[in-house]
Amino acid sequence: SVITRSSTVTELKPYKEIIDDLNLKGGFKYRVGESSKRIINGRLSEGYTKEDFFRVHTVKVAEWKNDPKMQKYLRPATLYGAEKFEGYLNQPLPQQYRIGMNMDGEEIRIPL
Repeated sequence: SVITRSSTVTELKPYKEIIDDLNLKGGFKYRVGESSKRIINGRLSEGYTKEDFFRVHTVKVAEWKNDPKMQKYLRPATLYGAEKFEGYLNQPLPQQYRIGMNMDGEEIRIPL
């Protein structure tokens, strides 16, 4: 016999994982709403993966989190938009560094 599933069971999409990652990296409390699902579906249908979303979060949170003019754009509607997503994805990852002191006792960033 063949087992069939109810039509209410939908293909598992990584909405929660994607929004949870954005919330974790940015300190937000976004929820998985219909508008977020639609825009995430748009990028998934183009072949992007949840890891691509995670990378965009890493890049843009590092770039915009402490910029008062840009903080407001750290939201699904902006980050996942068709016009900008690929560009954000292809930005270099933020440089990891530690704080040190130079010979004059000034704080400097030392790449890891």
